[in-house]
Order: sequence, then structure tokens, then C-alpha cells
Amino acid sequence: MSEQRTVESFMESLPSDLRGTLVTAAELGHRHTVELRRHSFPIGVPSLDRALGSGLPRGVLVEITGHASSGRLSATLAALAAATASGIPAAFVDHGGSLDADSVIRLGIVPERLLWVLPRSVPDAARVAEELLAAGFPLVAMEAGLPPLPDRVPTATWLRLARLARDRGATLLLSSPYRLSGPAAGVVLRFHGVRGIWRGRFLRVLAGLESSVTVERHRGGAPAHGATHRWPLPDAVLADPAAAPPGTAVPEVLHAAG
Repeated sequence: MSEQRTVESFMESLPSDLRGTLVTAAELGHRHTVELRRHSFPIGVPSLDRALGSGLPRGVLVEITGHASSGRLSATLAALAAATASGIPAAFVDHGGSLDADSVIRLGIVPERLLWVLPRSVPDAARVAEELLAAGFPLVAMEAGLPPLPDRVPTATWLRLARLARDRGATLLLSSPYRLSGPAAGVVLRFHGVRGIWRGRFLRVLAGLESSVTVERHRGGAPAHGATHRWPLPDAVLADPAAAPPGTAVPEVLHAAG
């Protein structure tokens, strides 16, 4: 007899009053996953939110990898903008020094709800992220910067951060040029395949960029696991979102630096 059948037989043998109050471990796990998705953080990039089921799950370390100008930083900043605009406080541990004060409002981030920290090294960034999670921040984003990254963070540290995020029901979003967190990451997105979009036959004009994103891991069972998503970025809005002409569609990613 299979394990599933054994559990079902046991539940059926219980008195009706007990049967209504007891649930299996599998059901508890399913309810936990549903609860996390219900309160997930939208990234603000429709294609990525669809791939993840509804956005960044809570209680998970999410790692986004990709080289410079791949779009990983864009997704990170879009998530911070979506969270702070909805009233959720967030923290950005910016080892790469990738954000400037003028860009905060332009990207839609609410400065009053953002704690911006500039650590000196990746290990320092990991320690700051741990303190912020322990302090109760629902969303902590950490930017590792551009390679080479000489300072190594032990796997045990990433596992401790993932466990803290789970215990606090928070999301730790790690943006890195290559995988850093190893087995600690519950969700892994890889940005790749960036190319220019050109218009015109004789005088070619760069009209935007196109990037691909692959969901390489999702322990919660993303509906589009392993799918690749692409989107164009209008060049006028890349330079300055506020300068977009009336009626221009808002791009899914607003920052092109990383």
C-alpha cells in the first residue's frame, strides 16, 4: 500500500470530530505555499510576476543573476518601487553603489519607505542584510555589484539568511553577477541574452533593448518554471522615464544599468 493511501486510510478511520480538525503534513505544506503566494511581493515586471506565480514569495531567498546591463538590477529596483509604492518598507543593501539619489523618485521608489545602505564588501552586505531581516524589514534587497567579487561569503551564511527570511516571513532578494548563495536560494532567476532592437533601413536607430529571463529554480513550483521571457525597452524611456511622450507605454524595466 502506498504512503498516500496509508494516510488516507488512517484519516478515514478517525472519528468525524477529529477528522475535521487534523490535517496531513502535505496539506500543511500546501497551505503554507498558498499563504506565501497570497502575500508575495510583485516585482512590477508583468512577465516575471507571471513566471513566479504572483511575484517574489515571502519567506524565501531569491537570487537574480546576470552580467552588467542584463536587467537584473532593473528587476531589483522595480521590486523596491512596487513594494514602497504599496506602503511596504524595504531596504536596499547596495554594495555596487548602483543607485543614486536622483534615480530613487524617478524609478518610482518612495524614499520615505526605503533604507539605503552602502556596505564596503559583500560579507559586510550579508551581515547588514541579516540585521535588517532580524529587525523586521519585509523586503531586503542586496546588490552584490560587478565582478570580480574577491570577498567570499560562506554557504553557511547564506543558509542562515534564508532561514531567517523564512522565520520572519520576509523576502531576501539577492542580485549578483553569478550564483553566490548556492543551495540556500529557493528561487533563482537568470538574466541573459541581451540584444539591441534597431529601427530604420539606412539610418539605424537603437529603439530599445531585449533581455531574456529564465526561472532556473522555484521550490514553490512556479507555473512557468524554466520559461524564458523577453521585453523591449524604449530608448527614450531608458534615458529618462519622465521624458516619455504622452501615450507611451510604461516599460516593464525602468533602469538599464544592470
